[in-house]
Amino acid sequence: MKSTTGETVIADADRAELLNNFFASVNVADNDKMPHFAKRVSEEVKVEDISFKPHVLMKLAKKLKPKMSHGPDSYPSYMLKQLLSSIDIANVLCLLYQSFLSIGRVPSEWKDAIISPLFKKGASSKVSNYRPISLTSVFCQLMEKYIVAELLKYLLANDLISKQQHGFLSGRNTSTSLLESLNDWTLNIENKVGQRVAYIDFTKAFDSVCHSKLIAKLSQYGIAGTLLCWIKDFLTGRTHRTKVGDCLSDVAYISSGVVQGSCLGPLLFLLYVNDICDVFTNTVTLKLYADDIKLYSNVGLSVPATLNELQEQLNCLCRWADDWQLPISYSKCNVLTIGKINDCNLQATLDGIIIDCPKLVTDLGVAYDGKLSFSTHIATIAAKAHRRASLIQRCFVSRNTHSLLTAFNVYVRPQLEYCSVVWSPHLKKDIELIEKVQRRFTKRLPGMKNLTYEQRLAKLKLDSLELRRIRADLIWTYKLIFGQLHIDSKAFFSIRYDQSRRGRGHSYKLYLPPCSSSARFNFFTYRVINAWNNLPPETDFGSLYTFKRGLNSKILSYFCKVNFL
Repeated sequence: MKSTTGETVIADADRAELLNNFFASVNVADNDKMPHFAKRVSEEVKVEDISFKPHVLMKLAKKLKPKMSHGPDSYPSYMLKQLLSSIDIANVLCLLYQSFLSIGRVPSEWKDAIISPLFKKGASSKVSNYRPISLTSVFCQLMEKYIVAELLKYLLANDLISKQQHGFLSGRNTSTSLLESLNDWTLNIENKVGQRVAYIDFTKAFDSVCHSKLIAKLSQYGIAGTLLCWIKDFLTGRTHRTKVGDCLSDVAYISSGVVQGSCLGPLLFLLYVNDICDVFTNTVTLKLYADDIKLYSNVGLSVPATLNELQEQLNCLCRWADDWQLPISYSKCNVLTIGKINDCNLQATLDGIIIDCPKLVTDLGVAYDGKLSFSTHIATIAAKAHRRASLIQRCFVSRNTHSLLTAFNVYVRPQLEYCSVVWSPHLKKDIELIEKVQRRFTKRLPGMKNLTYEQRLAKLKLDSLELRRIRADLIWTYKLIFGQLHIDSKAFFSIRYDQSRRGRGHSYKLYLPPCSSSARFNFFTYRVINAWNNLPPETDFGSLYTFKRGLNSKILSYFCKVNFL
């Protein structure tokens, strides 16, 4: 790790101090300019107080991760979970939380944090490539969880969170964000319409949130009274120390930002950027995932006119970012051209800086190009998975099959299945490239060398990776149809609830629209329909649990097209 002067820093104590100084330097000073922000609710609609209930607190305590790193007070989460198994302790803690909320104050000990630096990507020697994850008191985290749950109830009940935001919300995630975008793009390709997609990222977004501006926004969302006072006190007067190895840095003070690693921080950030949707016109579509933004417009017949429209919206974004003191990371912004567009040599800019136009972009961990081909992404994740699998084989002293298989399922398979519903391969070479990772790993397990891949899967009680992707597609379809994902299912499927045709299959079949483009044909919306419609009539749609149980290997194998080598 290198200091600002270029000197190499090796000692843990020096690295801790270097990182701590960098994290503290990111703080943004308030410019004392309050932009206009209209009230989002009527005067009658507000949330001023929260009533803490013991049984709810006990339920939330059960969700605490038992191996979660403890904060400065050294109280582990498993201790709190054990304490809250008693209703008497839960009652006492509820009274304590209620008293803190009633006076709008947070104990000073709860404002201290130990930062665990999380390496992101790039050169490990650069301090800017580390994310500060704050470890705070587990007692404060539990109170935050309770407040977040109550705030979300209020915000969702009053429809105050933008439907374009997919980050940190139940029923929305990276997959839903990507699926909505790709659904629009593949439909446009099907209609011979191209588009330009602008990807925007902020610099240290969570650390740059201005506290006074955030509090002003919260009040306009109807958050008031002692609850608003408590949140304000939660944000102010915070300190942190960075830990590297066994060494702790000196104390640094925080003047801006929401705490990364806290329970309340993500929700506060969502509310801070929630109004960004208001600055754009209907001619541009916006998708948000926390601080990651993409916006796009259809190109159609007039390329210059549409690009000018996109440029105007980018200018609006720059003005919004300047007003609310969220600096844009120009180096991380780019524009991707999707579909066929006549090159007009027109380039989009941000504050006069030309945005790069790469052939390949990585959006929320998934790489694709202007043709919406995922072959590069598949090759990348397969190579990473191979390296991880080989590392497990080399590093595990024990040759116990169960241990090796557990390590594979924990460290390798998620690499191959993240957002698979978005990029699921259709080319035989890509299908085999992914399957090869599991095929090679299982062959190296004790006693498996002379067995075929099918025999190894049967003996180890594993499914092929393609079969697992089909299962994931069907589960996602179920969630969409039955409203378990908070996105519009009608944009994906035309559903026919035909109770009169039970003898020909189940009663929740989907219409199969005509399709001429390969991008649309291979997309989730089209890809899954045949498998879904061919589910047996006895399929239980009563609940997600019973539906998953019914998706056994025998049923899924009917749809699986893997050629075992």
